[in-house]
Amino acid sequence: MRQWLIGALMLVSFAGWCHPVSLTWVNVRINGDQITASFKVLAEDLIYFHHLEHDGAYNYAVDTLKSLAQKHSEIIEYYFFMIDEQGERIAFSLASVNTHELTGSEIGVMDLMKYSIQYKLTATLKDVNWEKLIFHQKFDDHKIGIPSVTFLSAYSNGDKLVADVELSPGQPFTLYSSNNQPEVNPSRLTSSYFSITPFGIRHELTLPYQEYQVLTGQAKQGFDEHQTLDYFNHYNPIVNGHTKLIPQLRGFRSLQAEIDEQPDPKSLIYLDLYYPSEDITDQVIITWSDYNWQWRWFESTILTIDSTYQHTFSRYQPVFFWERKDFSLGAKK
Repeated sequence: MRQWLIGALMLVSFAGWCHPVSLTWVNVRINGDQITASFKVLAEDLIYFHHLEHDGAYNYAVDTLKSLAQKHSEIIEYYFFMIDEQGERIAFSLASVNTHELTGSEIGVMDLMKYSIQYKLTATLKDVNWEKLIFHQKFDDHKIGIPSVTFLSAYSNGDKLVADVELSPGQPFTLYSSNNQPEVNPSRLTSSYFSITPFGIRHELTLPYQEYQVLTGQAKQGFDEHQTLDYFNHYNPIVNGHTKLIPQLRGFRSLQAEIDEQPDPKSLIYLDLYYPSEDITDQVIITWSDYNWQWRWFESTILTIDSTYQHTFSRYQPVFFWERKDFSLGAKK
């Protein structure tokens, strides 16, 4: 009976093992009237956007992923676009697709986030003396079932105008051609997603590298796994019932849209933390207790077995509490 329950709960929690959000990155370079957009898309997006079925052991054939990667370019062309000053849509066309990271015969679902696909798209401006362009992404319109976020960096004739600006379906971004570009609020550059599954909690976090260094007290360039885990264990404790869960690091990477760019202090990094639980998650308490001039508050999306919540962690709201509702698979007795 317990084996049946565990198997059923694993099916319920499958979505939680993957990203609770679709993340993409794009570098836009404008030279004269020519625009080049370089996209980085995580391989996980392919199973969301194209409803790809696994082989029964949660593996995906690389040949199938490569084929879907080519097809996925149509979605990027359709749902990512710009509006010029006349209110006209500027259409992009595909220049190339790079799937060189997808190697071997199959990739497990737990490893999909380690692989990315690069797309290059081009467009032409009607007026080289443009003053502003409005960027949109509408990936949620494809009914993928999860939120989508795109991080935009833009250059004009070699000069960087903005870096890692967050685009979402309800949040377009206006890019100005000159020094009139307003400063982006740093709080927009941080995203936090918790997934509460039957056997653990996953926390995925993107933030600027220099903020990561300040928060963890890491002075040298690079990454210290022990120092990172020690920080989150102390300042971001998660309790299931009466048991404190110990974090494990599943992933750390610099998020650059173009793979030849060198990371800098303001570039975004991605952290993937997992808090395994020996008992089925029942009553979960997530606490954030580190408040300083860098992070006075931040918003989190929390995906649970039965619902999705938004919580703003701050000095006045340091705790999020969730209790599992009774349901047919594993209801409390």
